[in-house]
Amino acid sequence: MELTLIEKALFASFGFALVFYIGLSVKGEDLKESLKEKYKLLLGIVLQFFLSPMIAYFIGTFFNLDPLNFYGLLLLSMTPCGSIPNSLTMLAKGNSELSVAMTVTNSLASLVLMPLMAKVFLGGQGGITVPYSGILANLFVLILFIVLGVFINTKKASWAGHFKKGTAAILALSVLGIAIFSGKKIIYLFINSPLDIILISVLLPFTLYLLGVFISFLFKLKAKDSKAISLGAGTYNSPLTMTLIVASFPLSTSSEVIKIPLLYTHTVIVVGVITAFIYSKFKGEDRL
Repeated sequence: MELTLIEKALFASFGFALVFYIGLSVKGEDLKESLKEKYKLLLGIVLQFFLSPMIAYFIGTFFNLDPLNFYGLLLLSMTPCGSIPNSLTMLAKGNSELSVAMTVTNSLASLVLMPLMAKVFLGGQGGITVPYSGILANLFVLILFIVLGVFINTKKASWAGHFKKGTAAILALSVLGIAIFSGKKIIYLFINSPLDIILISVLLPFTLYLLGVFISFLFKLKAKDSKAISLGAGTYNSPLTMTLIVASFPLSTSSEVIKIPLLYTHTVIVVGVITAFIYSKFKGEDRL
């Protein structure tokens, strides 16, 4: 799937607008309470940035992915959770406050951990230079958008509603633009992608969901917390992944690197909703 400059701009605008919208949905005081759950947040960080890339590495090795697709899989696996797990956690009747806190803390941790994990896991793949400085710079800008959104919602709540409307319009226009300029390519990508690549885009989140449940069980967490941690661990901010790819990699390689994150963006909606629906059957005081 070859991306044009217009498509790169559309994917980037969607990613930046999405993280800004996340920030506008969070109040500082609510976040402060959830941030006290330090060991739960630490579990989310360990799952997201250490265990997730390890699992992705083994999956990619098992399926013998070519280097560029491997890059996309690994970058996806070390991307912090975005706003999707917040919605899935609500559907699952989980701890929504913890889910939002994980989104923010993991996003902040990604400034250090994502480039570090990229260096560890991507350093020996193929013969392509990984644009670490570009990834770090774009991550920093994206984190600033989250922090700015939280600041506006906390200090000027009356402004937040107007900003959310404007940001929602940008998101809608970005989606419309992607549908117009990339819709046929995305359909073509699904039809013509090898079965193993489509399977990988489903297998990665499903494996992380199960791992999140298993670790929550070991730590004897309640179902509401387990749901937030599990869904956060396996649901990545794939628009952020694609934003980093199109902003950091040259046009000649980004079209291949983006394949698995792009497939994942669509498959995770189905996998995530099914998982959240199953989780919703467990009450808050139970253990999964």
